[in-house]
Amino acid sequence: MGDSPRLTILVGSLRVGSFNQPAAQVAADHLAGKAVVSWPDLSSVPFFNQDGEALGDPSSVLTMKEAVCASQTVLFFTPEYNSGIPAVTKNAVDWLSRPFGNSCLTDRIVGVAAVGPSSSGA
Repeated sequence: MGDSPRLTILVGSLRVGSFNQPAAQVAADHLAGKAVVSWPDLSSVPFFNQDGEALGDPSSVLTMKEAVCASQTVLFFTPEYNSGIPAVTKNAVDWLSRPFGNSCLTDRIVGVAAVGPSSSGA
């Protein structure tokens, strides 16, 4: 699978009963054998802080960035919290958009899927 497309899945929910975790798993299962899928754990990614960034990206951030930089496509699975995106999703975007002008999201196909129990949410 050396020349297979690469995809990174990022799940913006840390909740054990998340609807987005199983949806992401369905996507990963569907893509098995068709793409190399990376799925970094966002639970260990610290809140973005530019002062901390100046000291160097933490290992969990480096792992996430390396997965995204190696991928052609990034797929976020995220819930909706109070008509907005949760902190986990926003924090991942904050780290991935850095450094300014050299984001690993540049030139990637990025998709967002939102799964929730309400017909009016997500």
